[in-house]
Amino acid sequence: MRDENGVNIYGENCSISPTQYFTNGYPKVFSSRLDEHNLSFQGYSLAANQVFRPPSLPEFYEPVVSFIGKMGSKRVYGIGFFETHLKQ
Repeated sequence: MRDENGVNIYGENCSISPTQYFTNGYPKVFSSRLDEHNLSFQGYSLAANQVFRPPSLPEFYEPVVSFIGKMGSKRVYGIGFFETHLKQ
């Protein structure tokens, strides 16, 4: 993740939990949190068909995502990308 200045932020106490799935098994909606930065948000995948199938690697899903949440007491929102190879 990157903060509002474009600086990468990292953390060890984090989670991403899908809460809804598309029919192809990839996440449609997910909850995420990064405790060290007091950040929590919901992500909403905007398309189910963003599946990449490289010739020599496993397929993976990398949709554009709309997100909304909080960092401390501040509201955060925007668009980004979510990448995973895990299916339901």
